[in-house]
Formats: sequence, C-alpha cells, structure tokens
Amino acid sequence: MKILYSLIIPIFLLAGCNKPQGYSIAASLEMALENEGEIQKALDYFPEGSDECNALRFLVERMINHNSYDGYANMELCKLIKTTENFDFKKIEWDFLSRTKEPKLYPDLTTVSADYLIKNVSEAYDTWANCPWKEEIDFSHFCEYVLPYKIGNEPIVEWRTYLKNKYGFLVEGVTTQKEAFFKIYEYVNSRYNGPKFDYPYEQDAILLDLAEGGLCKERAYHMIYIMRALGLSVSLDYTPVWSNYGKNAHLWVALVENNDNVVLPSYSKDDFHIDTAYEPVNYPIPENYHYSVDSLKKVAKILRRSFSAREENTDIDWLSTPSTFRDITVHDVTSSYCSVSKNSIIEIQNPTSNSLYTCTYSYNTGWYPVGKAKAISSNQVEIGPLINESVVLIAEYINGELIPRSDPHIIYSTEKKHQLRPDTINRQNIKIYRKYIFSSRWINRWGELIGTAIETSSFPNFINSECLYKWTQMPYEVSHVEIDTTRLKRYLRILPAKNRYPTLAEIQLRDKHGEKIPTTEYRIFAVGEGLTGDSLVIKSLQDNDEKTTFFKLFPFWIGIDLKHNRNIKELEIIMRNDENRIKPGYRYELFYFDNNWISLGEKISTDDYIEYNNVPTNAIFLIKNLEEGTEERIFTYENGIQIWW
Repeated sequence: MKILYSLIIPIFLLAGCNKPQGYSIAASLEMALENEGEIQKALDYFPEGSDECNALRFLVERMINHNSYDGYANMELCKLIKTTENFDFKKIEWDFLSRTKEPKLYPDLTTVSADYLIKNVSEAYDTWANCPWKEEIDFSHFCEYVLPYKIGNEPIVEWRTYLKNKYGFLVEGVTTQKEAFFKIYEYVNSRYNGPKFDYPYEQDAILLDLAEGGLCKERAYHMIYIMRALGLSVSLDYTPVWSNYGKNAHLWVALVENNDNVVLPSYSKDDFHIDTAYEPVNYPIPENYHYSVDSLKKVAKILRRSFSAREENTDIDWLSTPSTFRDITVHDVTSSYCSVSKNSIIEIQNPTSNSLYTCTYSYNTGWYPVGKAKAISSNQVEIGPLINESVVLIAEYINGELIPRSDPHIIYSTEKKHQLRPDTINRQNIKIYRKYIFSSRWINRWGELIGTAIETSSFPNFINSECLYKWTQMPYEVSHVEIDTTRLKRYLRILPAKNRYPTLAEIQLRDKHGEKIPTTEYRIFAVGEGLTGDSLVIKSLQDNDEKTTFFKLFPFWIGIDLKHNRNIKELEIIMRNDENRIKPGYRYELFYFDNNWISLGEKISTDDYIEYNNVPTNAIFLIKNLEEGTEERIFTYENGIQIWW
C-alpha cells in the first residue's frame, strides 16, 4: 500500500541549505555574495585564536544553513502593540501587513551586518564568561546552545541585552545552571497566556516578549531567548507528532549538559514525560470500566533543531527524504533522554533503498515518519531507542510516498517487542466503544459528577426535596437515570456534590418508549450566584452539541420544571465529551492492518457500542465513523478492551 505523506511539522523547522559536505569560511564568504565584506569585517575583528574569534567562526561557517524572514511585519506589529491601548490580537486583520510587503526569506549570510555579529558574540561570551555556572558549560556547548543569534527562520533582531536586563533578576543569587533553568522556566510558563497568538508569521525575540502568548512553539522560543540571554545552555527539542494522540507536533525547551544529557522540569526519579503531556487520573475507575484510560501523550522519537548540521551532512535527495528530515540541522537526540526502550531490531521486507524510516500513526496522514531506520542487513533495520512504549512500522520513502516494509510492532519499555501480524485462523469477537484514544482529561471532568444527586420536589426552591438517584462511581459520556414516577413531583433538580462542578453538555427527558420528550413540554433553569434567566442554560444544555457545556465555578444546581408532564421514564445526562464514542444511528467501518488497511465491513450502530465477529487476532485495528468526525486512532484488542496506540 502506498501512503501519501504530507507535512505536519511546522514549516519553520524545514528550511535550511542542504549542500555542503563540511564547513568552511571560504564557502560561507562565497555564499555571502555582496555581503562578503561585512562577514569578513566581523571575522577580522577578534584576535586570531581567541575564544571570541573561534565563536564567530563557528557562527559564520554554519550560517550557510540558515535563513531568516525580513522583519517588516514584526516591526509593524511591535509598533501597534506599543501604541495601542489594550491591544487585542484577535481583532487584528493580519493581511494588512502583507498588503504592503509580504515577508520574504533571505540567507543570513547575505543580510547580517558585521556589527550585529560582533555584538552578538561579545554579549554572549561576556555573559557566559561571568555567570556562576560557567564551568558547567564547555566551549562547544556554549557555541551550540548559548551563542546562536536565532532559533528558526524568525527575523534577526538585537535581543540579548534587552532580555538580560529585563529578566536578570530571576537568576540573582543563583549559582547552578539547573536552578536557573527551573526558575526561568517556571516564571515564563506561569505568565504565558496560551494560544491567543494567531499572528501568521514567525515572531522575532522582541515581539515574542511583548506578546507573552502563543502555542508551544512561541512559548519554547521565548524561553530559549531569555535563557540564552542569561547564559544557559538550552535547545529546542520536539516530536514531529505524538505517537498515541492527535496529529500535531509539540516543541519544548531542554537544558543540555556537557555530557549531552538533558534536564526537563517534568523529569522525576522514576518517570519522564514531556511538559503538558501528563495528566494523572484523579478519580477511581471501576474494574469493569470498558474504556482503557491514557494519562500520557506518548513520544516515540525526539528531534532537535541545532545551529550545526548533523554529522551525516550529505546532499539531500528530496525524493527519498520525508520533509521532516530534509533540514540537515535537525538531529535525532532520543538517546540523550532517559529512553525507556532498548535499541530494537525489526525485520523488513523487500526494500529497494536505504531510505527507511520508523513511523508511528497520525490520524490525518496515516503512518508518519519520526525517525531514520538504519539498515543492518538486507532484511533488518535498527530503529534505536524510543522514549515511550509505542507501535511503530518501518516504511520506505519513494517519490513522495511511504511504502510499508514491515509489520507493525509494539516496542515495550524493556527489550521486549511484539510483532502484530494478523492471525486469520484464530479469530475473535470484539465489542468497540470508541474510535479515538480516551484520555484522563475526560475522566477528571466526568469524575466531578460523582456525588451528584437527582432530587424531586413540589416546590421550585426544593423545600422538602427527595433524592431519586445519586452517582457513586465514574460515569460514561451518557447516563440513563430511570425515574420512579410514583415518587416524582413537579420539579427535578441535578444537585452537584459540594465543591464539585460537573460539566454537563446535554439534558434530555425520555418517555416509556425511549422517545425524547419535546423541550416545549418542560423548562430547564439554573440556580446559583450570578445566574439570571435560563437562556445560557438552554443554549448549552439543549443545543445538540456535546462539546458545549454549562459550567460555573460557584455552587449551583440545574432545575427542571416538568409542568404537568408525567410521561417521564428516564432522565438522560450527557457529559461534555469529544464525540468520539460509538453513537447509535451512525455508520462505521472497521479495518485491520496487513501491509495495507483491510476492511472488515460497514455497520450501523444501534447502541453505544458496535460488535464485529470473526475478527483476526494479534492485529492493529482502526474504526472510522463514515458520517462525521476525523479523529481516530489505531488500537489493539486485549482482554475485551481497546488499547490505544
């Protein structure tokens, strides 16, 4: 099966020249063109053989791989931020910047001035030479992780003195690099405002500091600039895609020590996870719960964007190289982390080249390359260590397409691995409840429903109320509460337990035939501090959207005026969810993987699960809702439970 490969990793990680077999000042000067005089002027500034001279040569030799956008758009936005009171990014029409001048990408060697290079080296070296942790950073690590004047393709600006003066107070009295790293990380992270930054261009260091907002990329860039301005040896590390979740890349900041080991705030003695990747389960889960719960967004391989090119610095053949690996400044640094798997060897079938890649699954592209696989024989590859237990597959990249060359394998945290070759002789019956990973974020939200009571009363203020039902354990997305009509009075209410705030999405009443009772025959309202009227409640609880919710951080309860209706048999509560469960009335199709995706047929669900009989064992599966939604993940089926990968 040919798998079309498309771009996920942000475009800023993909730029970079892919020419030289090695570094040389002569090659850089030649590439500088009309700017050669400026580069030579900088090279002549520092005494021959001095650390500063060697640092400048380090930059100039490697600048051949780096490009930057012109700074027009960023400068215009900086002006707006500084001159506009209560500046709001969401109200900006970004095309006003490109209408005047669309940002363009230029080789750094052709644009950077001698004064800029000299100042960057002088300020970086002075900071490193005088910081208390200088001995923790050798010269090679200083050059790679403190000295660079930029990270990606962002515009080149002067930032070191500005950021050092602004954030220097954070490291006053600090004597070790680790302590400085943790303090700066915590401070910047606590002040970051999340994904408000929808600016369409790559931001320079000053603009990032003014904005203090954005996605993981902006946060990582901002932290790195601040840390390097204060003399810390830090890198931009990332995963091209989570190996069990979503479809996006994730970027973070790592402190790089002289032995090349990394330090992260999320390290602990016995465990490791990338920042934002771990959410522990806060509520007990029943033993017979039919969802497996994942608390960790997993990473298979970790890559790093460095200023230097990787050692295998050869001409890149774009037709045999996925876009993630075309930039020769991208390095695989998985082994620098506390990897949990050993160096695994996987058997392959019929490769035609050495363009072999370790792939995990992404729902919008299928198998996605996250690491280079090293051929060690005509039918075996070495994939190196993995950070987390993952399902991987080896594929060959030919003419823009990934072609599977192995069975999927589960790589465990020990030396164990398990080959997922479908067994079509020994078959099984399976019951499927979801099409996408079930994460602890939903468990922790739904757990807030535990202790909630359903009460009835003859009075709207619930004097002399009577309890009809109470949640005592973890619910699912949908709860069906049977109502004892012999005890039912005019009013019902959903009363959360003290200090619990369940996120309800939909409320429906059903009659004895299971049919929905028209909303015109009853009224939903809410009681609580700051609540007036019922428009907000109706909008969120009766809008047929399971992703919207009524949620208030103060004591409240939700009431239902039944009026004169006594046909009620059931109260249906739907918690806020991702709508990836199996839903009645929808058409689904189940697949298993055996060199390509093989269909096991389409079915229309009549319940909150769907069953397939005579299904192969020892297989990786994928189920699709053919009518709505695109989120779906591969899973194995173990002891009656879907296990997500």
